[in-house]
Amino acid sequence: GGMGVVYRATREQDGLAVAVKTILPVEGTSRKQIDRFLRECEILAQLAHPNVVAFRECGEANGLIFLVMDFVDGPDVGARLKATGPLDVRTAVRMVCQMLAGLAHAHAKGFVHRDIKPSNLLIGSKGVKRVVKLADFGLARVCESSQISGLTMQGEVGGTPAFMAPEQVTHYRAVKPAADQYSAAATLYNMLTNHRTHDLPKNLGAQIAHLVTAAPVPIIERKPDIPAKLAEVIHKALSREPEDRYPDALAFRKELKRFA
Repeated sequence: GGMGVVYRATREQDGLAVAVKTILPVEGTSRKQIDRFLRECEILAQLAHPNVVAFRECGEANGLIFLVMDFVDGPDVGARLKATGPLDVRTAVRMVCQMLAGLAHAHAKGFVHRDIKPSNLLIGSKGVKRVVKLADFGLARVCESSQISGLTMQGEVGGTPAFMAPEQVTHYRAVKPAADQYSAAATLYNMLTNHRTHDLPKNLGAQIAHLVTAAPVPIIERKPDIPAKLAEVIHKALSREPEDRYPDALAFRKELKRFA
């Protein structure tokens, strides 16, 4: 991944299956920077919701920083899209509604994800039911702000351009929860169509200019049979100006639930 190697492991004290993310600090990283990074990561343990991947612990061993999260036994939504193509409306909307429930919990505690995309939606299980869990909460910001890894999540831009709100492109550090709403809508758009909201040029600078100035391609052009009202809901959440979107993640979820 963008930050380092991820291992599947078993926690010895209780046999819990976990995912261990590792980060090798760049040469010259100070002890102060590492300690600050670990402190910021520990704050993520405040998130406790069935639709958010639980953060368990973090630390350092032999110069390698490690972050321990719950292991989710299913694929991510991005992998599923590659394997099977677009999802039907009911399935996609239900999955995104689960994710929005976790997102609302995090927003209420003052967290902004900043990197919502299909590959950060993991499909787990609880008995016979599928459960969607949002992964990597806050790690994009923690890594970017600490600079210990020597990279941002995309080299030059915090987040993933195809799913980023316009204001996130220009004001990454000051981004608000409304940016996550936009990214959630862009993720649903992708799940329903297997296309991105914009047909982006290859050059990163041109991508950024396009995201800030151009409107998303109408989803009806990608998927003509989508319910017109659902298309309206998605495009409201994709509004260029944050104040033109829904008041919060729960309001967006309430509108989507009609199609679940």
